[in-house]
Amino acid sequence: MKKNCLLFIMLIICGLFLGLSQQVCAANPPGFAVAFISEIGPTNIQTGDTVNGTLIIEASCYSGAVGGAVFFKPIINFGEAPPPSATAPDEQLEGGPCVCVNDSNDTSLKTVRCSYNFSHTYSRTGTFAVIPKTSYSSFGSSAVGSSGTAETIYVTETPTPTPHGNDINPLVATGIAELIRQLTDRIFIYFSGLAVLFVIMGGLTIMTAAGSPTRVMKGKKIVIFTIVGYALIILARAIAMLIVRILDINVVI
Repeated sequence: MKKNCLLFIMLIICGLFLGLSQQVCAANPPGFAVAFISEIGPTNIQTGDTVNGTLIIEASCYSGAVGGAVFFKPIINFGEAPPPSATAPDEQLEGGPCVCVNDSNDTSLKTVRCSYNFSHTYSRTGTFAVIPKTSYSSFGSSAVGSSGTAETIYVTETPTPTPHGNDINPLVATGIAELIRQLTDRIFIYFSGLAVLFVIMGGLTIMTAAGSPTRVMKGKKIVIFTIVGYALIILARAIAMLIVRILDINVVI
């Protein structure tokens, strides 16, 4: 009877010892990864600008409850949800996994450090949180994840460039030659309109002459002089364009 009690007590003690051992091992697993962003920038940008940075994974590898290797994969969330989605997706970065080898025969602490470059172009305005992440798994276990500290990116609208010209001052010139070209273009347009008006005026004078030779002659002179004057304007413009081409002056024609 005493032997049976003693054996029973020994079994209880062994069970407690084994249970305590499992709890200690479970509380000291192989080193976990720390994911964070290094040298991200710029953080204040406009739509169409690109943010660059580096995601770094650090892991401590030492003897623990689980042997073999742990594989850490780099993941990042840029915070910008593509339409029509309302949630920004996690994106796995290019490059192989960061491998942390745990050797039960080696009790020394080792640290692995893996770097992954990333870039993202923002197309929407707003405040976005860039969150570094890792998914990690080991032999015989499913993948789990962890997140690092977020960085905030502020994106504003890219301003629309305001043209120099307007209704009051339509001229936009970057030099003297360009200014002269634009002035001659404007003068040519105005004189073209005047030429049309004078031709119409001369025609009406002839039509309303009522047989008066003086008014008929006056109308003909108006039409002829207008045509000759407009022809001279066209000729002058053609000569100016020819000079520009011969001298290879950098003016858009």
